[in-house]
Parts: sequence; structure tokens; C-alpha cells
Amino acid sequence: MNTSKTLINNIFSFKLANNLTDNFFVIFSTSLILLLFSLFFPTAVFSIILITAFLVLLALFPEYLLYLLAFSIPLVNLYIPVEFLNLHYFGFIKDFKLPIVDLIAISLFFGFLLRSVFNKIFSFDNEKLKMPVLLAFLGFFIISLLSAINAHNWFASIWYSVRWIAVFYFIYILLPVNLIKDKKILRNTIISFVLSAIYVSLMGMASLLYQDFGNDFVRFKPIGIFRIYPIGYNQKQISEILIVGTMFILALRHWFNGVLAKRTIFFTWIVFMIILVGSFSRAAWLIAGLQILFLLYEYRHTVKRYQTESIIGIMIFIALFLAPAYYMFSIQTDAPGLGSNKHRALLSTIAWKGFTRHPILGHGSGDFFYLVDNSIRYTATSASLMDSHGIWQKISAEMGLLGLTAFIIFVAAIINFIWQRYRIIDNSKDRKLLIYIIVAVLSIFLFEWFDTSFYRGKIWLPVGIMIATAYILSNKQKHENITD
Repeated sequence: MNTSKTLINNIFSFKLANNLTDNFFVIFSTSLILLLFSLFFPTAVFSIILITAFLVLLALFPEYLLYLLAFSIPLVNLYIPVEFLNLHYFGFIKDFKLPIVDLIAISLFFGFLLRSVFNKIFSFDNEKLKMPVLLAFLGFFIISLLSAINAHNWFASIWYSVRWIAVFYFIYILLPVNLIKDKKILRNTIISFVLSAIYVSLMGMASLLYQDFGNDFVRFKPIGIFRIYPIGYNQKQISEILIVGTMFILALRHWFNGVLAKRTIFFTWIVFMIILVGSFSRAAWLIAGLQILFLLYEYRHTVKRYQTESIIGIMIFIALFLAPAYYMFSIQTDAPGLGSNKHRALLSTIAWKGFTRHPILGHGSGDFFYLVDNSIRYTATSASLMDSHGIWQKISAEMGLLGLTAFIIFVAAIINFIWQRYRIIDNSKDRKLLIYIIVAVLSIFLFEWFDTSFYRGKIWLPVGIMIATAYILSNKQKHENITD
């Protein structure tokens, strides 16, 4: 926000990089051209002014688009049709539909580019562009492009790499790292994500009103609004937001320490956990259990201090958990659970066979659907085409050993970056904030170990927030050490 204010002040005081005569000439020439153009095309000039004003606002206040992006991150199934962008090249047919969340992400990207251009023109901010773990990412991205050699359609494979893999770094990691410059922007970004988890939870609760408790497999799941399912159709779309939301809501205690704030945060966390359990997702249950174990360790001294109350609380939790646990067990031993297990095993078999055919570079980025479509055993089940249920199986089949190694190096580079920054931080409160965000990222990574949203913002925006947090807190510590 201070950056935006400085930029505005410099613009209106005309502190341009060039001299005042050049500035006056540029402004006068632009105004004259617009004036003459408006005599013949008044509507066009009005449109130009509106677009220019919109772009200027993007450049001045990209932080607000970042908040909107975090708030809209679950809306992966809310599309805008853009037929003029349809791709029909080299046998690759793609009817282009632009998700709302991607439109916001693209606007944020252009806003950031304009901000960078303004910085150069008005020369007020000498801060360098942060590009963490760029070399490790480029290694993975280049291998994903090379894997197109083995793809059934090389153009489709390259498009997949650009559309998904390039986007997750340059939008969901790079932008948060460069836009989240202080704790205030960090707090607002986390609040925006938590608000998205709240409306996802409300959707899950509202879904109970439309289910047949006598015959349906009742669980919290997405709902349709005017026959549109904005967050998708599967209960996992609820779970993957809430497993991050449970840790992000607790991270907000770094800023909100009042009694009412603490109670509100605790109540919201309880609601998130209830929705997670009620989604009856096995991966969500596993991660919720691990998060609870982490919190028991984090508050071990409090548990010891209030030992009797803690034991009573744990016994009540176990008693309340028995009914959902029995329901989950009955589901897993019934047709839906057995069918799900069968499909997961079959998808793993397809991934393994794909890997053995092209062990070095794989079948091509984004080609897992093609492997599934050409599996006789899978098509015999009459099930709809599914992506790999596991990030490691997908990368192994699509990019081979080289892709898998490059991805491991990329993840290791992120871990090393966070660890090096974490070591610098001495303030226990700051360390705790970073730890909660790290646990949120570990949770979504573990969830996607069993699921399909590998390159979406749901997993990589939290990673970008984590890296930005490490930057802010470690730089703050360095500044404190210098001043001391």
C-alpha cells in the first residue's frame, strides 16, 4: 500500500525519469491525439479512457486483485466462454472457456507488469524482482516441454505445460512473493483465503438440505446455484480448501489476540473440522488427524497444565467421532468405497505401464487422459475419464524419470529456501506464524498425493504465500539485526 501511495505521489508531482520538457511533450501530444480522435470517434475514445483507467488502477493497486484471487480460488468451475480463443491447430482442438479465477489471475499478472513498467518510468522503487527457486522450476518446466516428443499430440502437450505448469509458478508463486511486501498485505491475503473457506463451508452445509437422508450417501458436498456448480461437483473440492483454511485461520491469531477474536477463530476452526470430517474424504480424514496431532504437540504444555480437562475433551471427541467412523467404515466396505479403491488401483496400474513404456521422458505432459482413454480395462468399466490420483504417478507417467527427478529437485529447493529463511528468524511469534503456514502447505501437498489438482492455484497459492511469509519475516529479522 505504501508503494502505491509513493507511486501516486510521484505521478502527480511528475517525478519522471526524463526531464520536464520531455514529460510535457509526451502528455501534450497524447492529449492532442485523443482530442482529435474524439471528434470523429467519441465512443472509441470513451472506451480507451475507461480501459486506461482500469489498467492504471491495476498498476496502482494490484494487492486488491491478490485478495480477490485468494477469495476466488475455489471457483474453478465458474467459466466465461471466450470462443475467439478456441484452438484448432495441428489436430489439437480446445474449446476455450476462461474460469473466473483465471481471469482474475491474468488481470493480476498484467497489473503487476504495469506496476513494474511504472516503477521504471517513474523510478521510485528500486526493489528487485524476486524469483525464488527459479532455476529449479525452469529445469522441471523444460523437461515438461521436452516430454512432448513422446506425446500423442505435441502441440497439446506443449499447451498443457504452458497453461498449467508455467502458470502455477509465474502467477501463483511469483506474484504473491513480489506483492506481499509487509505483514498487512500478508494478513489480508490470509483473511481472503479464510473467507473463501467460509463460503465453501456454507455451501457444504447447505447441501444437506437437498439430500435424501434415507437413500443418499449423505455428506457435505458442493451445491449448484442456478444449475451452475461454481466450485465443482465433488466433495474433494470442499476438502482441499478447508485443509488449508484450518491452518490459515489459526495463523490469524498472530494479529488477533483479543478474547472475542480468539473465540471466533476457535469456533471457525471447529466448523472447518466438522465439514472436513463430514465430507467423508479419506485423504481429508488423514490430514485432519495429522493436523490435530500437530496441534496437540504445539500446545503440549497447555495440555499438561490442564490434564484433567484435556482428557475429558479427548474422550468427548472420541465419543462424537465413533458414529462418523462407523459410517465411513460401512461406506468403504460397500459398493462406493470398493469401486473407488478399484479405480484408484487401476489408475496406478495405467501410470506404471505408461512409465515402463517411456521411462526417461514419459508420454508427454498432460497425456495421462490419453493413457486412460486407451486402457481397455478402464474403458470396460464405463467410467468417465479421470486424471491420475496422485501427483507422483502422474509425473512419472507423463515426464518419466527426468521429470520426476526435476520435480523432486524443485520441491527440495523450496524446502531448502524455507529452512534457510526460518533459521534467520529469532522471534518466536514470527516463527509460529511461519510454522502454521508451512503446515497448511504440507497438508495440501499430502492431500494432492491422493488427488488430481496438481497444478491449480489451490495448492500453489499457499506455496506462494509461504515463500512470501519467509521473505518478510527473515528480512524483518535482518533489518532488526542491522539496527541493533
